[in-house]
Amino acid sequence: MIKPNMSFPNPPDWGTTTHPDVVRELTTMCVEAGASSVLILDNPLRSAELCLERSGVRKACTDLPQTQVQGPTNKLFYEEVRIPEGKALTSTMVMKKVLEANVLIAVPVAKSHSATGSVWRSKA
Repeated sequence: MIKPNMSFPNPPDWGTTTHPDVVRELTTMCVEAGASSVLILDNPLRSAELCLERSGVRKACTDLPQTQVQGPTNKLFYEEVRIPEGKALTSTMVMKKVLEANVLIAVPVAKSHSATGSVWRSKA
C-alpha cells in the first residue's frame, strides 16, 4: 500500500499533494520488486472523486498493472483503533485496508500550514 497525500482537489503544481510522477514511479518500483498488487490510498478531505482526478494520481497510475487508486470515505471502510498510551487522543479511525496491508509506504508532500500549530518565520 502506498499512502500519498492526495486529499485535496488541487493540481500537482500547487504543492499540496504528492506529485503523481513520484507516486507512479514508486508504484512501478513496487511491482518490479514483486508486489502482487499495489493499492494507492488516501482519506480525501474534499470530494474523493475530485481529489483523485485533480491530484493527477489516478491518471498517472491507471495503466500500471496490479494497481488501484482509491479514496474511500464511507465509514464502513474504517475501523476504530485504540491508542493505548494516548492522553488526549485515545482512539482513532483507520482504514481497514491499511490494517490489512503487508507493507505501508507513506509518501507525503513536504509542506507547512496553519494546522501544525506553529509558524515558521525567517530571521532575515
